[in-house]
Amino acid sequence: MSYHRRAPRLPLRDVVDHVWAFDGHVVALARGRLFADGAMDVMFNLTDPLVTERDGRPRIWRAPWVCGPRTDAQPVQLTSRRFTIVGARIRPGSVGAVLGAPATEVAEQVVELHEFWRGFATEVHERIATARSIEARFDALEDGLERRLIARLLPRPAFAAMVAELRDSPTASIATLSRRLGVSHKHLTRLFRSHVGLGPKTFHRVGRFRALVARLPWQRGAPDWAALACAGGYADQAHLCRDFREFTGITPTRFSPAWDAPDYLPYGDSEADVGT
Repeated sequence: MSYHRRAPRLPLRDVVDHVWAFDGHVVALARGRLFADGAMDVMFNLTDPLVTERDGRPRIWRAPWVCGPRTDAQPVQLTSRRFTIVGARIRPGSVGAVLGAPATEVAEQVVELHEFWRGFATEVHERIATARSIEARFDALEDGLERRLIARLLPRPAFAAMVAELRDSPTASIATLSRRLGVSHKHLTRLFRSHVGLGPKTFHRVGRFRALVARLPWQRGAPDWAALACAGGYADQAHLCRDFREFTGITPTRFSPAWDAPDYLPYGDSEADVGT
């Protein structure tokens, strides 16, 4: 399994955090889960269908899709022995500028991209599929994003800065940021739900969790969960464990990073064998 990513070209950098690609093969049925995430991904599957599951109901994805911000773990299943998925990580707050719709339209959901881009989604999919290299696929994806970008729907710079601070700072105060923006907490919540897809408190919790997970692969041996809780802005280790289980579906001690991919966790070696 190989994972590639790069920063987007300059005109997209306020909207797209990075573009990425998974490429590999599975020897047997591969099942796993994607963690909670406050951002959105636009995704193009270039091989056989991907299966997701929600509330016990499977759904098969062949066409391009949007994976919206989510607060729980999303079960996924790879049905192809060979798979390639290309995507773009959209910065929180910029969903409307990419889709032309509020973030609430995709929050806690996986939605076909055709719902927003219509036939243009198929056009971009075909261009990515016929590209001859990872870099060429990234170029085709960025071309499509640039053509669809609706600049007037980008968030105000002050709000975008607040979203970034709330995502990146474990100790950020929502009340302080609300006063800085000059809006009430109620209005701030409406702004977040429209532009980000989650309320500010939930978005902050997910961001704190994501920052924690990003540090875990670099730990040697058993992580010091108490120290991580303190450094990560948690009240204590029990607080960390509650959030971790809510956002991943597992306890912290069962976690181990997979494929150098920060979002994915296989269900176990007995159920999946993944290679490059």
